[in-house]
Amino acid sequence: VNKIGMVISFHVNIVLRQLAQFLFGSVFLLRIQPKLALFAFGGIGFVAVASMLYGDFTRALAERVQELFAVSSALAETSFSMSETVRAFDGVSIETDKYERSQYDALQLEEVQAWAYGTHKFISDTLQAALQCGLLFSCWTLGRAGALPAAQLTSFLFYVKFVLESSNEVGDQWAKIQAAIGASTNVFDLIRRVPAVRDPTTVTNTLLELKAAQDLINRVSKNQHEEPVIKMSNMTVTYGAMEKPALERIDLDINENDKVAIVGRSGSG
Repeated sequence: VNKIGMVISFHVNIVLRQLAQFLFGSVFLLRIQPKLALFAFGGIGFVAVASMLYGDFTRALAERVQELFAVSSALAETSFSMSETVRAFDGVSIETDKYERSQYDALQLEEVQAWAYGTHKFISDTLQAALQCGLLFSCWTLGRAGALPAAQLTSFLFYVKFVLESSNEVGDQWAKIQAAIGASTNVFDLIRRVPAVRDPTTVTNTLLELKAAQDLINRVSKNQHEEPVIKMSNMTVTYGAMEKPALERIDLDINENDKVAIVGRSGSG
């Protein structure tokens, strides 16, 4: 969480710094030529809309990529923790295929993310180039008509470039912030998750617990005098694909009305 906060804070600081530069340059544009400045702001607005759409797309994509990586990590962890069971039932290839499919899907989305970034940069740069060409033509027209001195036209073009660079940087950093938030969504969900099992809010009835324990003792005492329904003595079970026995020298008596569950490491029977 601290790492996520540091990354987001870093990009937010850059955004705030670039916004300050954008506002500073905008003031000078309005002072030099208000009409041309409004024309420039209109073009910058189109670039801002493209950056916002790209940021939303990046956030959703980053969230999906992290979900797929989380699934593949869970598959790997489960397979390693149950390695003996997986080998015993010849499931190595199946588990490997599952892991590779989940990794492949995540890598495919990362490739989509790279194409999306390239497309966004192309659209953003094209819009800015078209805006600059339009402003150059307008400045050339004003210069020929003598409506604006050459020094002011030069200053206007300089501040236009200054403002465009700042707005472009704000768009890039905004997309990175959205990607960081999307990638960390699952982390925040885990932090906010309410436990499904909680400590009991009321004290249990001790008398009922004692009665249940006494009934169990009485039933065991009764069964000790009866022949078991199922009896195992020094039983060993070994699967062909396992190096060690699954059961080794087991002694077990199961009496009538006993409730017995034999489960393995995975929780299966």
